[in-house]
Amino acid sequence: MNRDEVARQLQSEKTDTLRVLWCDNANIIRAKSLFLPPLRASDSGQEALLQQLESAVTITAALQSLPATHDEPAADAHLAPVKDIRLVPDWETFAPCPVGSSVASVIGDMVDGDQPWAYCPREFLRRVQQQALDRDLSVEVGFELEFFLLRPGNDPNEFPQPVDQTLYASTVSAQTNAEVIGEMMQTLWQQGVPVEQYYPESGPGQQEITLAHTNPLKLADWLVTARETIRAVALRHGLIASFVPLLFEHATGSGMHLHYSLWNQGQSLMADAAGKWGLSSAAQSFTAGVLLHLPALMAATTPSVNSFRRIRPHEWSGAFQAWGIANKEAALRLIDDSVTGEPKHVELKSVDPSANPYIALASVIAAGLDGVHSGANLPEPVSQDPGDLTDAQRQERGISALPTNLNQAVTQLASDSALTTAMGDQFAEAFIAVRKAELTHMRGLSFDEERRLLLQRY
Repeated sequence: MNRDEVARQLQSEKTDTLRVLWCDNANIIRAKSLFLPPLRASDSGQEALLQQLESAVTITAALQSLPATHDEPAADAHLAPVKDIRLVPDWETFAPCPVGSSVASVIGDMVDGDQPWAYCPREFLRRVQQQALDRDLSVEVGFELEFFLLRPGNDPNEFPQPVDQTLYASTVSAQTNAEVIGEMMQTLWQQGVPVEQYYPESGPGQQEITLAHTNPLKLADWLVTARETIRAVALRHGLIASFVPLLFEHATGSGMHLHYSLWNQGQSLMADAAGKWGLSSAAQSFTAGVLLHLPALMAATTPSVNSFRRIRPHEWSGAFQAWGIANKEAALRLIDDSVTGEPKHVELKSVDPSANPYIALASVIAAGLDGVHSGANLPEPVSQDPGDLTDAQRQERGISALPTNLNQAVTQLASDSALTTAMGDQFAEAFIAVRKAELTHMRGLSFDEERRLLLQRY
């Protein structure tokens, strides 16, 4: 909606409660709600109402240092509860909530005085997106969002059970869950979030919806709305939708595969018939940058302790620092147009739903831009499962195992000057501190304790 449309909606009696959302460094979607009837009673006009709402919500600075595990600021983030930051609604993200006809939501920007706050994830993405545009590159992105659909047990101590035990793209699962999945997709459409595809995934009760390609900021906003909507609709059906990367130890985990392509003024910059592998030089360097920084990127794209339970060889999750053409075991997969055969976009597999979408997208784009800036060279693609190669064969081809735990990824990020510079020193410090606080709190937990804790978070 544009500003005038939102103003008319809020001034009418159709919306009584407005939730102002933000997504923190731990990827917890939080909200403060405003009750609108008293504000409307002043009858000061539509524009005055919007201006009131734009200064009504504040959050303490320390909230950007909260880990996913508990509401206690990470000390190393150096964000104390002594400063208030305004949460200014971005009215383009306004949408009705599926929880009730009188409830709406809007995503907020973190503003310090009259300037974007240095710790704002949306501003980080907006800044990096502009840096790409300054290079005449428009990055378009899409997400494959996977989640588990669960049925609560009769005993509160019983872990929720999957709604089915079917296989990939099983029509039995699609038929079993048709009502709840159909309502999710229809509600998302009504909220302005287009779903391109749906199918059951390989894990127990696992589902996948594919969001349309768009610009990075809009996609991240769509993803926040999608998570909120999917969970709300599931609850309405007496079910639980969970975005925890791995809920069942020996089953397939949930990813959030990222697809990206490069454009300039509506023209794709991916293909070049004269280029190696049919790729343009820009696409080669951008992808080389993502590949080069991938060990550090994983602190932002797979940022949970639980994330690394999903990333295993032979699981199509991208366990090795390699790229390939149509190779589902490579961390980066080049996908050709099914009609023309020209390179269309690239898929990054080491992303999952525990990632803050703004931070994940901004970090990937920053890595790609660093590759473009340095003229990075893309190595030879891998045409087989890297996990089937011997250690010596991988070493000969320059293929390394990606981090196998969060601590390794955080260490890589802390030493990656290109990514920490893109984040900004303060942002990087707080983000890394949150990851370390989660590592400390979750150290020693059993798998069952870990999944029970995270089930209430994602």
